[in-house]
Amino acid sequence: MKQFGVRYRITSTVTCFEDGRLVEWSSPAGHRWRWELTPLTPTSTRVTETFDYSTVPAVQGTVFELLGVPRKNAAGIEATLRQLASRYARA
Repeated sequence: MKQFGVRYRITSTVTCFEDGRLVEWSSPAGHRWRWELTPLTPTSTRVTETFDYSTVPAVQGTVFELLGVPRKNAAGIEATLRQLASRYARA
């Protein structure tokens, strides 16, 4: 991963999984990400991503907001999804 131009590694923990439908994971800091997969057609899937930091202390949530973490996470996830779509899109 990369944040503020610095590469780093992080170990996350899967907190919820439903094969082909849902994956949720949390970071050591306690915030969670969730991808919900909804098949639309045989060749396309809607992916809904949620960044949930409601489980962290209020001060930490405020720091996330001041640093623009939710916005940056959204941009990073969108970039990842574009890369996945270009790699795995069927012609």
